[in-house]
Amino acid sequence: MTVAEIVADVRARGDAALRDWAGRFGDAPPERVAVEGELDERSLRAVRALADAVEAVHAAQWPADITVTPIQGIEVERRWLPVDSVGIYVPAGLVSTLVMTAVPARVAGVPRIAVASPGPSPALLGAARELGIDEVYAVGGAQAIAALAYGTETIPPVAKIVGPGNRFVNEAKLLVCGDVAIDLPAGPSEVLVIGDEIADPAALEPAIRNAGAVFAGTTAVLGDYAAGSNHVLPTGGLARGTGGLGLEAFLRPVQFVRASRDGLAAVRETIETLAGLEGLPLHARAVEVRT
Repeated sequence: MTVAEIVADVRARGDAALRDWAGRFGDAPPERVAVEGELDERSLRAVRALADAVEAVHAAQWPADITVTPIQGIEVERRWLPVDSVGIYVPAGLVSTLVMTAVPARVAGVPRIAVASPGPSPALLGAARELGIDEVYAVGGAQAIAALAYGTETIPPVAKIVGPGNRFVNEAKLLVCGDVAIDLPAGPSEVLVIGDEIADPAALEPAIRNAGAVFAGTTAVLGDYAAGSNHVLPTGGLARGTGGLGLEAFLRPVQFVRASRDGLAAVRETIETLAGLEGLPLHARAVEVRT
């Protein structure tokens, strides 16, 4: 059995494959579960406190739309829009991960948020209810990623998959990323502690470049449960080229380009010359017929 086989099987057979793989792994049958039940007061306060902190940090990350006039008569706008749907993978019982992923999706304005988690606990369902999420599926592993990517009779496909997981989940995310967007392959936590009785965090910070998060003079648990920074972070060396989950993961930039007749005429020579260099005469013709 390989992850590729699981992904291909779920893509081909849908719910039947999910049931077969659940039976093979000793899991409960996959299903959409009712989001019901309430957290006790102490748990509710903790979830709300974390959600408020995550919302504050991620709402401040909203990128600005820009409109530029590079040439008189030509306007280029870059506008940020939410993705249409997000599938969140939550490892078993990790209420904090649900908050870390669902709250930024909500801040971004994602219309549909679907959660997949193996055997969702009452606490996870209570947190989902508190966060306004009503689409939760009891399914885990590589088969959950395949279901979110390609859809089954029970689980409609999504536009993007986010969330951490084990090596099987991450391998599945890499396999489906040609068909659906993913955030990053975020595996189990990798932590490096630098410290002794004379360590100075204000001195070490400038020297650290490749890290998903740096906790200076405090514990990483602060980032897991309270600070509002995101704990879905790059692993396996990926911090050299990418960062942790942020609001932009739930947004996509769309370019809008507008031109007047005079603006198009002003760049006609440039377009015709470059089209000629590349052997694409019809590109030049497209401008010619409009001017």
